[in-house]
Amino acid sequence: MDVTKFELTVKNINRLEEADLNQEFFDKLFAEGEVTEEAQFTEKVKEEVENLFKQNSDQKLRNDMYTFGMDKVDVKFPEEFLKRWLKATNPSISEEELNEGFADFLNNLKWTIIENRVVTENGLEVKYDEVINLAKERIYAQIKMYNINEEPSDEQLNQFAIQLLQDREQGNRLFEEAKALKVFDHLKGLVKLNSSDIEFKEFEKLA
Repeated sequence: MDVTKFELTVKNINRLEEADLNQEFFDKLFAEGEVTEEAQFTEKVKEEVENLFKQNSDQKLRNDMYTFGMDKVDVKFPEEFLKRWLKATNPSISEEELNEGFADFLNNLKWTIIENRVVTENGLEVKYDEVINLAKERIYAQIKMYNINEEPSDEQLNQFAIQLLQDREQGNRLFEEAKALKVFDHLKGLVKLNSSDIEFKEFEKLA
């Protein structure tokens, strides 16, 4: 029986250790000098966690509105025609791929119709500045993800946003996202919301 031998060299060992709550640690997490004491650090962490939970809550509400709208609106589509159209516009798609993704395609089409109806009937308008601001938010979040201490100026973000929107695919995606947020905000103002405080584990079960 042949036995293959390997020789390995360990070049580096990383260990996770609790950091001291000092200025060096604060400056690694936030903009330099923004947090200078433990009480400020605790408040900043609390604020960020609360913002995260708010985002999760808004996403849950959007999902509920989506489900409600999809259940209430009955739309019949010419499925055979749509399949032929999809094949004509996507020559490389296989029959299996078409059938697997067709239900999702119909759901997306149905929601687009609902969304556009809300926009039209309520005179909603997605403005260029709103798309720019959304692009800046996404760019800022991405920059902070890779370098938490970097704080780009508004002018830099504006330049990055304009460059991003020059890409037609990215521009369309951001416009559709801005439209979806506008529709959500409008619908949110029409429904009666019953707020309640629950444990995060219970919220995870709901989500």
